[in-house]
Amino acid sequence: MSKMASFEHKNVMTLIGVCLDGEMPLIIMPFMGKGNVLEYVRKMNENQLQETTMKTNFLGICHQITKGMRYLADCKFVHRDLAARNCMIDEKNMIKVADFGLSENVYSSGGYVCQSNEEAVAREEKVPIRWMAPESIESGRYSEKTDVWAFGVTCWEIFTFGHVPYSGIRAMSILNVLKSGQRLERPINDICSDNM
Repeated sequence: MSKMASFEHKNVMTLIGVCLDGEMPLIIMPFMGKGNVLEYVRKMNENQLQETTMKTNFLGICHQITKGMRYLADCKFVHRDLAARNCMIDEKNMIKVADFGLSENVYSSGGYVCQSNEEAVAREEKVPIRWMAPESIESGRYSEKTDVWAFGVTCWEIFTFGHVPYSGIRAMSILNVLKSGQRLERPINDICSDNM
């Protein structure tokens, strides 16, 4: 809550207030009428909008996410869980990067190291492995560069209308896949052209 209270950017979720009544604190945030970006792009696929409209819309979503993430990087925050599900969209199509549960303030070091994620992956715990950079999976290293990796995966999610990255690959095998040089392939659809 204290992290969110300091954020002031149109593409980053803000904190309106905190309710301390009850068993645990609740945070009050702006209402985001169109939900999260993941569900939004999945619905767009169902609606079959015009190709140019979707392409422009998807680029706009990605651009707004970059502005929010740039602000967080300038504030020395590493998000660690950037994904389409963690970006919200309001009635005016304003995107806000949200869900700062895994974020950390890196101060002047530019990054930090936490406990290795390999054990968590082996136990198949809930870590955002499909969005994580190899160094984050292998040695728990995080920086704004690992957020850039997650942004690439998030763009892939958007341009595939919400497909799961590396689907068909078990979480514990993803690091080996990445180390072998494999990457997500360009989505094969009319929206994600070679130029795109």
